[in-house]
Amino acid sequence: MNNFIINELNEKDLIPDSYELDNPYPNPFNPIVNIDFDVPEKSSINLYIYDLQGRLIVKLINDQLYEAGSYSLKWKAENHASGILMN
Repeated sequence: MNNFIINELNEKDLIPDSYELDNPYPNPFNPIVNIDFDVPEKSSINLYIYDLQGRLIVKLINDQLYEAGSYSLKWKAENHASGILMN
């Protein structure tokens, strides 16, 4: 049995101040990538993945209504290359 002492508590805002899309992780991914994003007010959200040539790969979120808050999405990308340009 272990005892832990907490020296500091940090409070995270429940409602973000701005729209934010964090870096996906792990990077490079294989086969699942996590995508975190913040929505400051109730909004319709689109989140699309494009390849390096600008081609649409997948629509993860397509015009869905989100309440203000922080969200995390897992993309199962086992059928897509990680960090490789495909022709």
